[in-house]
Amino acid sequence: RGGFTLLGLALVCGLYLTLRVGLLVLLLMGLGAISIYAYTSLLQRVGLGELTLALERVATVLGTYYVQAHRVVIQPILLGVILGVLSIYMVYYAAFPDYDADKQTGKKTLVVILGYSEALEFAPTLLALSYILLILCIAAKLLPYTTLITLLVLPVGYQSIMNLRNVDDQKSIRKGLKQTALFTRLYGVLLALSLLLI
Repeated sequence: RGGFTLLGLALVCGLYLTLRVGLLVLLLMGLGAISIYAYTSLLQRVGLGELTLALERVATVLGTYYVQAHRVVIQPILLGVILGVLSIYMVYYAAFPDYDADKQTGKKTLVVILGYSEALEFAPTLLALSYILLILCIAAKLLPYTTLITLLVLPVGYQSIMNLRNVDDQKSIRKGLKQTALFTRLYGVLLALSLLLI
């Protein structure tokens, strides 16, 4: 009931913004609602759960920019992609303790698709990808140099990877999950602040 209530409130807000700004808001809102509703029941079972989360971040950042600026540019899309990679990293990390249960219940998380050992080896790639995309955007002059402030939280991300190496130790994985949550959230906050500095 709580979930449907929040979705209803979001629908009211979205319809208001659609009337004020344009149909793109309705489109982005519709995509978000469908992905939220179908995430567990369908998308996770066909291997699209993590990709959907990334697309949601793109839609959120683009939509937020659009309702304020009334135009579409590439920068919010790129920022959404970077935040999407961080979202994938968060749920990817959280999937390791649930690997056996997810496999038995038919959930095709990225960890299940890759297999346990391969997924452990792949984990640092997601963390690195968030910075690679950022640096490429800076090199292409699509994002400002101030966004490099996000490097301040790289040590936290590194520690989360180190704790993932001890994934059989529940204490270590719980600590790693906290570090991953802290890393992804601080990265996003610093990214936002860096744009206010220009």
